[in-house]
Amino acid sequence: MKLPLAQAYCTGTSPQLDTHTLLAHHPPPPPPPPPPPNSAGVHDILVVSENLDDADLVLALPPVQCGVRLHKALGLHPEHACLKTLPMMLALIRTHHAQLTCIGEIGLDYSPHVLGMEDPEATKQIQQECMRQQVELALELGLAVNVHSRSAGHHALALLKETAAAAAAAAAARSGGDEENKGSVRAVLHAWDGKAHYAEAAALDPEHEIYFSVPPCATRSPLMAKWIARVPLERLLLETDSPALAAVKGEVNVPKHLKVSVEVLAASKGVEVEDVREATRRNAERLFGLGVGAGMERRRKEEWNK
Repeated sequence: MKLPLAQAYCTGTSPQLDTHTLLAHHPPPPPPPPPPPNSAGVHDILVVSENLDDADLVLALPPVQCGVRLHKALGLHPEHACLKTLPMMLALIRTHHAQLTCIGEIGLDYSPHVLGMEDPEATKQIQQECMRQQVELALELGLAVNVHSRSAGHHALALLKETAAAAAAAAAARSGGDEENKGSVRAVLHAWDGKAHYAEAAALDPEHEIYFSVPPCATRSPLMAKWIARVPLERLLLETDSPALAAVKGEVNVPKHLKVSVEVLAASKGVEVEDVREATRRNAERLFGLGVGAGMERRRKEEWNK
């Protein structure tokens, strides 16, 4: 599958990572001619899935395209939560886990239009079970999770921690080990719309490695501005959620708009944009176990010249 990823490039001196896109399912329109491959900008893009159909599209992506390194994630989005589909998604993740950067997009969505009017509590329970089993698998495989939490922020955080604790207790029981180990989860909460104090507490929790990613729409969101101000830069990542969540409502979003997220963070934290690029790159490398800087320039040039 050929994505128009030349749109990813934007100015800067540190390679940037777009930690959440849906480009496999919703590719943006054809791009203008790109700059040279050694132009600094968005060099790494994480493409998530929402269901079994677009999971196949994600798996078909090449590792590098137009000098941009593509990272793959498989997961069952809460809008597609289904206990019949879940075992198939779990099996697909197991089969291809060596190709994956994380498991996602998973999570909870308690928006009224998602829960529906017929039996919203039953829908919540299905979402919770789907999220729980996918987090359990991530813990087993040593992968981070990419979490959707619309209108369910603190519920998603609680489920992450409860699942990690239960997995640690089960492991301790099997091995006769330390039952005081509460377990640890690695996660990014994308486009958080919850309260700032929940985000701050999660980011500062030393028992877990929880990050929050900032989309371009943060420039028009007072709610996002509150939690961005309270979450330390060491726990923040960049995302576009392309093609959604553009800085201008209704516009098609593309990875090059990551520069808007950079500017939002720089203004909030009172630092230079280059400091934001460097810090968020390090954060993403740490969370996902990536190596973005070293050796990538040569690899991008080789791919570009093919």
